[in-house]
Amino acid sequence: MISRGSAPPALDALESNSDLAMSDLKTEQQETYKTYRVKFRITRSLSSYTESDDYICKIAGEIICSDEAASDSVAGTVEAYVIQVNRIINDGESLFHACDAHSQTVHDYGCVLFDFRSGGLKPAIEDQFGVVGTSDILILDKIEVLPAHRGHGDAFVAGEKRASAKLRAYWSRLGFKQIRGSKKFALSLQHRRPKLKELVPEL
Repeated sequence: MISRGSAPPALDALESNSDLAMSDLKTEQQETYKTYRVKFRITRSLSSYTESDDYICKIAGEIICSDEAASDSVAGTVEAYVIQVNRIINDGESLFHACDAHSQTVHDYGCVLFDFRSGGLKPAIEDQFGVVGTSDILILDKIEVLPAHRGHGDAFVAGEKRASAKLRAYWSRLGFKQIRGSKKFALSLQHRRPKLKELVPEL
């Protein structure tokens, strides 16, 4: 899994139309409990002919907040991509062409992660993250939390420089590491990840 700049992404795939529920979070101002979950939507082509960019799945997500009155509101959005590396290799297609045909965003991530000539991860990436072999890549390109829902766990704060530092520290607690020579972060799912209680002890 890999992410950019101050808000990183990682190495795995997501299931279409899934809900990821988070435990109740207590706000300091209202002293009420709110539940957050993420709804994902993946658009796929059903054509019998496969274009190069069909190997990249775009994921759109909404962060939904439910309050004690069972009222839902949008708390933020998520934009992500899955590079289906195994399918690309299995079909004998070019990893470079798949990334390049999709978008500049995916191409830029691909240039950081892949050795396009060998068709796999760069040796430096394998070395830094202890990854063996190549699997599908989940890219978390953008996570936006609306102002009314910021501040939980001190992850989102005012001031761009301070906010960036806080975000880097927050993602590091999740296990993300900055890719050497890049502003992007990555996480190997082959290693243990912290439990929610470890990240937010007050839950």
